[in-house]
Amino acid sequence: MGSANRKIVRAEFLHYRNLAKNSDKIYNLFLIQNGEDDDFDCISEHGRRGSSLVRVIVSANTVRTIAERHFQQKLTAKRNHRATPYETNPAGSRDSRLAREIEIFTSRPREIEIAESRDAKDDEVRIRAKPAGMLNSGQFDSLEL
Repeated sequence: MGSANRKIVRAEFLHYRNLAKNSDKIYNLFLIQNGEDDDFDCISEHGRRGSSLVRVIVSANTVRTIAERHFQQKLTAKRNHRATPYETNPAGSRDSRLAREIEIFTSRPREIEIAESRDAKDDEVRIRAKPAGMLNSGQFDSLEL
């Protein structure tokens, strides 16, 4: 199903920070409605703050009650984790790529940019312009020592 028909019904943005262990984790959880039908996904994103978050499909193409149950189970497990209890992230959706993607499609029509076609001769000139010969010819290599 296309992203244009998807809508975030519920979202939780969590984080865990422990400076003594150099730990700064993010966990985002979404309940997403696909179209107008009773078709829901539960999707999570997790990872270290500032890195690319890993996206996991918890449940897909299920009825709302099942997707909500999976959502609540994951949320409870993260908040009550023995070693790394997550709390509500004050930054909210700022770190979430999925929230931005779905928000873009639901808040305004997406403008498609068409790249200008380049001349094939420009590509040929760029390829020929690369210097031939050895790389770093004037420098010592670690294998030469």
